[in-house]
Amino acid sequence: MDLVFAPSQIESWSIDRLRPYARNAKIHGTDQVAKIAASMAKFGWTVPCMVADDGELIAGHGRVLAAAMLGLKDVPVIRLSHLDEAERRAYRFADNKLFEQRHGWHLSRSDFSPSVLARRGLFNGRG
Repeated sequence: MDLVFAPSQIESWSIDRLRPYARNAKIHGTDQVAKIAASMAKFGWTVPCMVADDGELIAGHGRVLAAAMLGLKDVPVIRLSHLDEAERRAYRFADNKLFEQRHGWHLSRSDFSPSVLARRGLFNGRG
């Protein structure tokens, strides 16, 4: 099996250059965007947005909304030039579904327990 290893680089693009995927099925409410923004403010921007060459977002809609909430003008992106439209749709679906899955998580372990996260200021008990 041959794997495509992307990216060759992470680029910085203006938010104005990005356009949301018109058929994006995932809805990011204000509370969720605020949580993403708080995470970004605490930990930095750790996951670039995935984009097509024309600026259409493939993944990272919530991060872009959070960036706007924080007043950021530029965001890190990875161009997925090797994907055609059907592959971009499949990637979007897989990316959202894999994120939603909770199988295999041991939340009772010390690093993830709500009490430990609360002591570190990372969990407020409201999810």
